[in-house]
Amino acid sequence: MTKAATLLLAALLALSAGCVLSASGELPDVEVTRHGVAVPGVPLEARVGDPVVSVPVSFDPRDQISLDGKTYHSVRVRGVVFKSNAAGGDLSFVRDLRMTISGVSGTAIQILHYQRDEAAPPVGATLEIPVDPPVEVLPAWNAPPCVITVEVRGALPEDSWTVDVTVRVAADVGL
Repeated sequence: MTKAATLLLAALLALSAGCVLSASGELPDVEVTRHGVAVPGVPLEARVGDPVVSVPVSFDPRDQISLDGKTYHSVRVRGVVFKSNAAGGDLSFVRDLRMTISGVSGTAIQILHYQRDEAAPPVGATLEIPVDPPVEVLPAWNAPPCVITVEVRGALPEDSWTVDVTVRVAADVGL
C-alpha cells in the first residue's frame, strides 16, 4: 500500500469514527388481545339503576414485540374491539364503556369513553370502537406490566360472561 493510500485510509477511518448509526420507523398496526376476559354478572336483586362492573386486564408489551422500552418514541391507541364469546351474543346491553391504561406508576390514561345511543341498531357480538384522535400511552407502555381497566355500565347479564378484548396500537420506534 502506498503512503498516499495509507493516509487516505487513515483519514476515512478517522471521519467514520464520528458517525452514529440510527434507524427509525413505524409499527402501524399492532394488536394486543386478551381472550376470555371474565366479566362478573350482576344479580337482579343487587341492581339500583344501571349496574357498573370494572375488570382489570393485564399484559406485558414485551410479550407482543420484543423491543427494549427505550426504542419506543410514541405508542398510540387507535382502536378497541370487544367480542362476545357467547353463541349469538349481543353487546347491545353495554350503554357506557370506559377504558384506561396504567403501568407500574399507577397513573391511569383514559383510552376511550364510549356511550351507546339508545336509538342505534343492535350492536351484535362485536363492538368495534375507533379511537380518534389516537391516544398516547407511552408512559404506561414503558412501565410494564400494563393494566387496562375496563368499566362497563348497562343492563348487564345476571351471569358471568366473557369477551375478547383487543387494543390496536401504532408505535414509532428508533435506535
